[in-house]
Amino acid sequence: MGRIPEETLEKVKKINIIDYAMNNGYEIRRIGSQFKIKDFGGLFIDAEGEKWNRFSDDSKEAGGGIIQFVKYMDQLDFRKAVEKLIDYASLERPPNQEAIAHIKAAKQVKKEPGVFKVPNRAQNYRRVFAYLTKTRQIDAEIVQYYVKHRKIYQDDHNNCVFCGGDEKGKVRSASLRGTYDVPGKDPFKGLVPNSDKLYPFTYEGKSNRVMVFEAPIDMLSYQSIKKEFGLHSDCQDHYIALNGVAHIGLAHYLESHPDINRVVFCLDNDEPGVKNTAELLNSIEEKYPQKYEFDLKVPTNKDWNQDLRLIHEAKELAKNQEWEEVVELEA
Repeated sequence: MGRIPEETLEKVKKINIIDYAMNNGYEIRRIGSQFKIKDFGGLFIDAEGEKWNRFSDDSKEAGGGIIQFVKYMDQLDFRKAVEKLIDYASLERPPNQEAIAHIKAAKQVKKEPGVFKVPNRAQNYRRVFAYLTKTRQIDAEIVQYYVKHRKIYQDDHNNCVFCGGDEKGKVRSASLRGTYDVPGKDPFKGLVPNSDKLYPFTYEGKSNRVMVFEAPIDMLSYQSIKKEFGLHSDCQDHYIALNGVAHIGLAHYLESHPDINRVVFCLDNDEPGVKNTAELLNSIEEKYPQKYEFDLKVPTNKDWNQDLRLIHEAKELAKNQEWEEVVELEA
């Protein structure tokens, strides 16, 4: 099988992702200066239609240009993806006018100075409470604490909103998490446009130690586990959830809290988690040589929420066994 000529590859790489996606039946929705594809949560395409990324997928294949897009969406190897794009280009169809209009609008938004706007609040937070305390099994008092301090709320689309505030308490960033998971589909996740990544979701403690997590639900789950074992009443540590692994959020928090000299990484127990931990540690050590002590706390399972739910399952199983023993004794 011969090698694909370089000029053919270059031609294929110029195919616009938005144009290709719309011509192949994907339902595209523009959100500000980016695009989303229906039923593919966390997948974003840039304003030019040249690059894409799926933030809900930690694999290295979840991003790139048009070739990587076809590989990912159609589960093809590199050669078959290129061959499919060669066939697509050979049709010489006229440009998709709807795609052109979408791209033009997205580029215009990108040029305009971005303004961060906090999502509208829902009239009640029932969906968020149910999702966090029932589905995710996070401790209700912990959820109530963050709601009371206006760091968690429900927006008018029933998403859970996790807020990050600046030194004066003003909300400067917000991450969203859908509260309704559909089996077989990725959940809705995202960062509100123009969020300032210097200010992620945090809990301000009083000790010299900060606990670092990938996402707010990981952080809340860890705090719930501590409470399960009676270790949360004197919550002195600082906590920070980086909305992924945004290094600048951690660096800014450390600069804003000079008393901190210990950094504990509590990221996921999988290959991306190990990689992200190493990158975070190296970035902080490079920026502040020998200033911090580093430590790791790794969940037993993939993440802290899985650990929390399994702890609850084990406790429930133990209760049922105790009840069965009582019934047998009374029989």
